[in-house]
Amino acid sequence: MVVAALLCGGWSCNTPVDDVEKEPEIEVTLYNISGSWKLGEWSGHTLQDGNFVYIDFVRSDRTYTMYQNVDSFGTRVITGRFNLYLDETIGKQVLRGDYANGVGDWNHRYIVDRLTASTMVLVALDDSSDFCTYHREEIPAEIRGE
Repeated sequence: MVVAALLCGGWSCNTPVDDVEKEPEIEVTLYNISGSWKLGEWSGHTLQDGNFVYIDFVRSDRTYTMYQNVDSFGTRVITGRFNLYLDETIGKQVLRGDYANGVGDWNHRYIVDRLTASTMVLVALDDSSDFCTYHREEIPAEIRGE
């Protein structure tokens, strides 16, 4: 549940920012979402200073590792599996996942609303006011615990 909450928060706001529209979209595939991302906006709000959420998607085995300190003192590591599927009713790819610790599925499934080489906008399938913007960024070694 934490990953779902951190992938996209619960605050409602308007739609994602114009900056995303400046870069051309790319096809939503496992290959194109693979890699490291940092949460930039959570339903129109930035995280408080010092807080972070990074997620690394590995397409080869469809696993993810999330590093975050939003709900803990110090870095919390959350892992699990993810997948993409085409939702025929909306004509968009949807990202879903589960937790490696057996807690179950994420709270929401997320429409990959917009994907560029450097930005990914996710919108909760069941609540369009619940969205987040991730920016492609390497996860610092100190956060990875290296």
